[in-house]
Amino acid sequence: MKKKELILSVVLLVLGAAFLTGCAGNSALRNASSWPGLTEADGVLYTANAYTVEAVRAGERLWFYPNDPTADSKELFFANPTVDGDTVYVGTYSNQVHILNADDGSLRAKIVLQDAKHKLIASVAATDDLILVPSSDSTLYAYRKGSYSEPVWKTKLSNELWSVPAIVGDSVFAVTLDRKIHELRLSDGALKASVDTNGAIMDGFTAADGKLYFSTFGRNVEVLDTSTQDVKTLIRSEYEFWAAPLVLDDMLLAVDLQGTVYATTLDGAELWTKPNAFGENAKVIARPVALPGDQILIVSESGDLKIYDRTGKSADERSINALVQTSPVWDGESIVIAVSRSDALLKGYTSDLKENWIYVGTPDAKTEATKSAAGEAAAAPETTEGK
Repeated sequence: MKKKELILSVVLLVLGAAFLTGCAGNSALRNASSWPGLTEADGVLYTANAYTVEAVRAGERLWFYPNDPTADSKELFFANPTVDGDTVYVGTYSNQVHILNADDGSLRAKIVLQDAKHKLIASVAATDDLILVPSSDSTLYAYRKGSYSEPVWKTKLSNELWSVPAIVGDSVFAVTLDRKIHELRLSDGALKASVDTNGAIMDGFTAADGKLYFSTFGRNVEVLDTSTQDVKTLIRSEYEFWAAPLVLDDMLLAVDLQGTVYATTLDGAELWTKPNAFGENAKVIARPVALPGDQILIVSESGDLKIYDRTGKSADERSINALVQTSPVWDGESIVIAVSRSDALLKGYTSDLKENWIYVGTPDAKTEATKSAAGEAAAAPETTEGK
């Protein structure tokens, strides 16, 4: 496939998924317009889906945002929320970052970037004192925590940013859609170097021991040595890769878009391969997930779940018959999967794939808050005043 065709395929695939509408069933996703973002921190699940951000523990909602029934504007959320201590950062399709209290979902502040026609597709990255905001306006912004009116620095790069940047030492590594990796100085955003790759990087990096592992639409899995800027190809496939690889101790595991699973050493020596693990017409966008007991979860877009051990032996499998485009997480007790075209938003499974819980989700924050107020009024005891 030619390079221009690769980029066009990327754009069509993302835009098609990002504007899904009319999902079937009486579900929280009936009016969904993007696949849900999902992040786990200390056993709490934070999901950004359509017009709401929610915190959930073991299938029970802790809070949702926004919860003001009088709000006359809505923001579309897409990227995985970033949880940093007691703060949640979540980007919007109108180039904003909403900064929430992780305990109750209350709004602390907003970052409003200048060009509202652009989107925040990737999560923000947090350091001890900065947050880094990658925008589709081709700029990486750095803000001091607690001071969000003006960026500390901003660096215009060569193309749109759709992946969360990686921070290694005093450098930031950012990916742009024109198949480049840029190294910036963390302190001031100065561009230190740029490296070409053989294809678009859609799912960012997996960092380990000063190296950044990544998958490309050029059909490779590669590694960047951050100390030397050298790039080495570890896996070559017949098909493009969307999902970032998993590093599990001394093993690298990657799944291409057609569902072939590759396991290699960190130097690229083949350990085992599972061709077309989900059948000939499968698609895989979600990252592999490490589970307890050195097991690995792979999920297809159509909701087929497979668990392998480190030797490639199949340990368990099941189908949940739902659209899965978000990488699952392990919350310490359950495998949690964010789903679309389903009667739920989140589903929890035990490590042997038995259903643990389901969470339907909040269809609409304004409607939900109004319903809650109406319910409280209906439940209130009848007054005897005036009788």
